[in-house]
Amino acid sequence: MKFRLRTKLILISVVLIIIPFSGYQYLLAIEQHLKTASEQSLSNTAAAVATIMQTSPELFAYNRNILQKGLNANSVYIRESDNAVQLDGYADDWLDHIAHTSRYPQSVIDNTTISFEHVAISFGDYIYALFIVKDDKIVYRAGNSLRLDQSDHLQIAFTDPEGELRYFLLTTRAPGWVNAHSMSGNRNDPYPGAVEPRIKGEWQETRDGYVIEIRMPAAMIGQKLGFAIADVDDTKSRTVEQVVGTADMQNAETLGDLLRPSPEINRLLEAFKDASARVWIINSQKHVLGIAGSLNSASENDKEKSLLRGIMHWVFSLFLEQPTEQFIDELSGASRLSGEEISMALSGNATAKWRRTIDNKALIASYAYPVTSEGNIIGAVIAEQTANPIFALQNDAFENLLMLSIISFLTTVLFLLLLASQLSRRITRLSRESDTLINDDGKLSTNLKETSESDEIGDLRNNFRRLVTRLQGYTLYLETLSAKLSHEIRTPIAIVKSSLENLKDDSLADESKQYLSRANAGMERLSKIVNNLSEARQLEAAMQNEDKSFFQLDTVVRNCVEGYQQAYTQQPFEIQTATADMMIYGSADLIAQMLDKLIENARQFSAPGTSISVNLDAQEKLRILRVRNSGPMLPENMENQLFDQLVSIREKKSTQLHLGLGLYIVKLIAEFHHAQVSAQNLDDGSGVEFSVIFHV
Repeated sequence: MKFRLRTKLILISVVLIIIPFSGYQYLLAIEQHLKTASEQSLSNTAAAVATIMQTSPELFAYNRNILQKGLNANSVYIRESDNAVQLDGYADDWLDHIAHTSRYPQSVIDNTTISFEHVAISFGDYIYALFIVKDDKIVYRAGNSLRLDQSDHLQIAFTDPEGELRYFLLTTRAPGWVNAHSMSGNRNDPYPGAVEPRIKGEWQETRDGYVIEIRMPAAMIGQKLGFAIADVDDTKSRTVEQVVGTADMQNAETLGDLLRPSPEINRLLEAFKDASARVWIINSQKHVLGIAGSLNSASENDKEKSLLRGIMHWVFSLFLEQPTEQFIDELSGASRLSGEEISMALSGNATAKWRRTIDNKALIASYAYPVTSEGNIIGAVIAEQTANPIFALQNDAFENLLMLSIISFLTTVLFLLLLASQLSRRITRLSRESDTLINDDGKLSTNLKETSESDEIGDLRNNFRRLVTRLQGYTLYLETLSAKLSHEIRTPIAIVKSSLENLKDDSLADESKQYLSRANAGMERLSKIVNNLSEARQLEAAMQNEDKSFFQLDTVVRNCVEGYQQAYTQQPFEIQTATADMMIYGSADLIAQMLDKLIENARQFSAPGTSISVNLDAQEKLRILRVRNSGPMLPENMENQLFDQLVSIREKKSTQLHLGLGLYIVKLIAEFHHAQVSAQNLDDGSGVEFSVIFHV
C-alpha cells in the first residue's frame, strides 16, 4: 500500500490520541481516591453530630411509647415544615420536601398501570399530604352517580385519638376542589356518607397523571395512618383495576404507625444541613428520630453548555457515569433504616458503605457512626451523600482534558497538513521539473533553478541541479567529440596520405611494397572512421534545413527493399505492406537513409540462410514500420540504450568497423519525423524486431 506524505503525517498525529486515553485512565484511578475523601468527609460530619448527640441522650427517648410496641413496615413519617402549603393542586410549595417523597409501590413493577409518590408534613395544627400520581388514564366520577368507588379516588384511613378507625374517600367529577366523604359506618359501602369539612383537598391533572393535595387537622389523627390510590380505567364497567397504598387499609392493625421527628433533634441538625448531604439520627432499634438535608443538589449538568461541550458530553457519557438528580431514593420517606453499615455502627464499629438506588441511576455513600452514653450504644448517626460531586468533578476534568486534546490534535494536524502541503508542493515541483530535464530531442536542459532554502529538500534540489549541470557538460562533450576528432585527425591523415603517395616507386623492393600496401589500407580505414564520426553531426546540421513534404511511405520502403534485393543477392528479403493510405509528412530521403541503417544492422546480425522481414502496418492514425531479423537476441536492459551515440553490442572479435552511430542516426531521423523508435526481442526468442511508429 502506497501512502502519500500527507497521509503519513496524519497517521503520525494520531499518536496524540494517547493523551485523552491516558487522562481517562488517570481519572479512573483517582476516582477511588475521591471516594475515600468523600467517606472521610462524611465520617467527620457523622462524628461531629454523634459528639453533640452524646451530650443529650434523653432525646433518644422521643416516640418511645410508640416504638416500644414495635413499628411495622408501613409507618408514615411526618416531617415538620417551616412554611404553610397552599392547597392549589400544584407541587410548587413542596420543593423543600420533594426529595423526601416515598414511592409506591416501593419496587418497580413492569405490569403496574398506576404508581404514586407521597410525602407528609406538619405545620401548625395541620398535617399536609402530597400525592403525585402517575396514571395512564384518568377516570372521574360520573355526574349522575352516587357511588364513590367507580372512579379514580384517594383512600384515607387512620385511628382517632380514642383508637377508633376512621375511613374517608376523596374523588371528584373534574379537576379542582375535592371533598372527603366519611365511610366510617361501613367501609365496604360504596355510597358516600357525610362530608368531612375538616379534610380539604385539591385535584389537578398533570402530563402523566394527576396531583392531589390534602390538609387534615393533626388533632383528628391518633397513632395509625394510611393512604391508598384506587385506579379505574374502563369508563363503562368502572371497576377498580388496582389499589396501591402505604398499607393494608382493611383494619387498624395493618395501618402504618404515625411518626413525627423530634423537634429538638431537628434543631440540632440545622447546623449540619448541606445541599448535597443528608444526616439521619436513629435509635438503637433503627427507628428514625431526626433527619436533615437532602441528596438532591444543583449539578454541573444543569448548567448551560455550548454546542461543542454538549456533543462531547453526550459522547463520553457513553463510557463515564454521569451525575443525575433524577433517581428514586427509596429511603427518603423511611421511618426505619436497615443496612450492614447501620448494624455495624449499632454494634460499636463506624462503617462506610456505597450503595446504588433501586433504579440503578445513582451511587450513594453512607457512613454510620455510633452514639454512646455511659458506655452503652443508644443510637447512630448516618451521613449520606451521592457520588454526584465526584462524577461532576470527573466529568468536568475529562471535558477539559478532551477539549484541550481536541484543540491540540486539530492544531497539530493543521500544522502537519500545512507542512506536508509545503513539502509536497516542493517535491512535486522538483519532480515536475525533473521530468522536463530531457526534451523531446533527448537532450538535457538546465530548467532547475538554484534555491536558497537550506533544508534537506533544498540541498537535494541544489545537488540535483549540480549533477544535471555536470551531466549536461559531459553529454555536450560526447556530442562534440566526434566533430572534434574528425577535425583534428583530418590534417594528419592528409599528411600521411600524401607521404604514402610519394613513396610509390617501382624501385621499391617487394617487401617494402607490402608494408606500403598495409599502410595505405590502414590509412583508408582511418579515413572511413573519421567520415563515420562526422556523419551524425553532418546529418543533424542537414536536418535543420531539410524541406518536408507529403509522400507515400509504402512507396519509399518498397523501392528501397527492391534496391537491397539487387545489392545483396545473397540475403533474402520479405516485404509486407498494408492496403491503407500510407501518406506521411516528412523527408523521403531521410526515411530511406533511416531504412538503410536498419537494414545494415539487420544484415550484420542476421543468421546465415534467414531472411530479413520488412512490414508496414496501419492502426488508426499510426503507421508502423517493422524490420525483423533472425539471430542473436538483445542483451537484457539494453533496449533503450541501443539508440544512444557510440553504443555498440557487437562482439569485439568482429573485423568490421562499428562505432555505434548507425542506430543513433535512426533515432535522429525518427525524432525529426516526431516518431518513436524501439527495439525488442521476439517472443519466440528467434531474433530481434525494430519498430518505428509514425503519427499521421
